[in-house]
Amino acid sequence: MKPLAEVKEQVTALVKHNKAEQQAKLDAEKLLVELKAAKARKR
Repeated sequence: MKPLAEVKEQVTALVKHNKAEQQAKLDAEKLLVELKAAKARKR
């Protein structure tokens, strides 16, 4: 079994990475919606 400190660091890094990835996806979706809306207004 690995030491708690080692596992804790790995888990913390993984959680931070997952949260950042999720936020990036949300930001990308928001930008896509805004781009589509802007394109629709130009028509």
